[in-house]
Amino acid sequence: MQFIPNPPIDPLKIIQLIQSSREYSLSGQDRLKVLVQIADVNKRVMRIKELMQKLG
Repeated sequence: MQFIPNPPIDPLKIIQLIQSSREYSLSGQDRLKVLVQIADVNKRVMRIKELMQKLG
């Protein structure tokens, strides 16, 4: 996931997410890397929605 400049997301939420799970890591200053492979498209979409809720 690549963030726009000055995203409307609390940086503390991103840090907490990374610290709470090895499934996420930062890749540079503006990218959040999800280290999980999900073959099923519907499950992948649900996972993305969950991530957005955590960060929102």
